[in-house]
Amino acid sequence: MAKREERPNHNYRVPEHTIEAINKLVRTSRQIFLEIGREPTPEELAERLTIPLENVHRLLKIARRPISLHCAASE
Repeated sequence: MAKREERPNHNYRVPEHTIEAINKLVRTSRQIFLEIGREPTPEELAERLTIPLENVHRLLKIARRPISLHCAASE
């Protein structure tokens, strides 16, 4: 995936487990927002999800990129 990160203008397929992790991150972010009244920091997300901060940053970066919805990730 490192080579794909070097090409910011290209779409790519995201593995299903990564999409699930991003969805969980988004749900948790909304929940924290409702609790504290502001967007959570990456540190707060990492603590709530019990995952390394580096993973939160990676998921947030992937979530901002366009992804191809035309093909399944398993193809």
